[in-house]
Amino acid sequence: MLTCRETPASAALLAILDVRRERGEPPPHSNQFYPALVEALRAERQSVGWQLHRRILYVDDAYVTPFQCLASARAPKCLWGAVPVYRGGVLADAYLALGAAPIARDQHWTAFFEWIDARAKRSATATLTATERGLLLEAYRRISGPPEGLSDTAKWLLSDRGTVHSLTELREDRFLENDFPELAEALKAAAARWRSRRAPRQREASIACCACTPSAMSAARVG
Repeated sequence: MLTCRETPASAALLAILDVRRERGEPPPHSNQFYPALVEALRAERQSVGWQLHRRILYVDDAYVTPFQCLASARAPKCLWGAVPVYRGGVLADAYLALGAAPIARDQHWTAFFEWIDARAKRSATATLTATERGLLLEAYRRISGPPEGLSDTAKWLLSDRGTVHSLTELREDRFLENDFPELAEALKAAAARWRSRRAPRQREASIACCACTPSAMSAARVG
């Protein structure tokens, strides 16, 4: 005797998302659709792990992967522009069940610092805006060091001039870690005196000091 399924199969629901994503359309009736998808996966005893890198969640008018998504009403504000954040609502439980993270993890911080790096590269001098500097300083207060997976060439170390630099630059002594503020000020004063006496066509020296937190810098030195 043939019977009808009480709930749609997960494969059918995922196929609907694939079609909607290709068309640039939102999911149908999201408030019912995502809980139904979670229920179907559980009924079929399927792990959500294999869906982590599939763009099935809909956040801020775009489809993103559960691996990328942060589902939390208390997500750090500095991440909002760099990471897909679902800041609470009726779908929070469903998104978490599908693999979104409840707290910021390495992949989210990596995405944030890559976002900072991209903005720095828009400027010839790798200078951030005041808003971007504020977001970066907030990130420093929330982490103890560079996240796993962040490239050594990414520019995320903020100097006292508002420029950002990479771990590679720090390790090559191309700018200074400001563990000794008095020395940093003396070096900048010496550079200023040298510039006042230099010949018109001599190259100007530049001394920048890292302004990020000591905890972040101590972690950056590892390796």
